[in-house]
Amino acid sequence: MDGKETAARLAPCGLDCSRCADYVSGEIKELSARLVEFLSGYTRVARVKADINPVFAGYPQFEEVLQSFAQAACSGCRGNNVLCPIECVAGT
Repeated sequence: MDGKETAARLAPCGLDCSRCADYVSGEIKELSARLVEFLSGYTRVARVKADINPVFAGYPQFEEVLQSFAQAACSGCRGNNVLCPIECVAGT
């Protein structure tokens, strides 16, 4: 990665946008989208497993969060579609 690419993913406050779950070009989005694909149809299995392991009762909430990660759309603080929930003093 060259200096220009590095600067593009860094927010003015110093945060690395590419590490954010909302970043459109980030690894979290990419991996989440792959996991959504791999877990397609798993809801039925999770319901069965919930009888044995209660943690699976929360699978619908997990799936909702995972879908949110997979749909990340923030361009980063230096882009055109800034969706950062952090109020950045340096960027104002």
